[in-house]
Amino acid sequence: FSMSVNSTAGVSIPVLLPPSFGGGSVTGITVDGQPVPYKIDVVKQTSYVFFDVAAANHSVVVSYTPDTPLSGLSASNSGTNQLFKPIVFTATLASGSNATYVWTFGDGTFGAGRIVTHTYSLFPSSGFYDVSVRATNGLGTLNATTRVGVSLPPVAYLPLMRKALP
Repeated sequence: FSMSVNSTAGVSIPVLLPPSFGGGSVTGITVDGQPVPYKIDVVKQTSYVFFDVAAANHSVVVSYTPDTPLSGLSASNSGTNQLFKPIVFTATLASGSNATYVWTFGDGTFGAGRIVTHTYSLFPSSGFYDVSVRATNGLGTLNATTRVGVSLPPVAYLPLMRKALP
């Protein structure tokens, strides 16, 4: 596609695209014939491809490679942990290609990627959180969940934490 934005020195334009289209997923982007870096991130639980271009007239080519169907999604975590300590979450597919992953951590926050690290920090919340992951490519979507336990720090630390809270 082509894009035209009034040229302004030093101004770049963020571009958002779908990570999958027509049964394929983004595998490359060029602007005016030159490869550009891009990333896939999450906005309101939806994955997007992000890249920046300078304000001007551009020819943009987005390459989508055909996907293979996803199957056998599972989610795991590094185990019970204390509040304020990181927990690693991992999504695993039995088969499929070009998947993007969106995580919902059960505390109102989200993440993206096959392997993510999350820290629970809602004091004094402890207990179990059901964490879900959604894997998507141009051919479909799979969901999986894992449960993680979060405990409060040792009692000796609680008065200090209460003092630090507003």
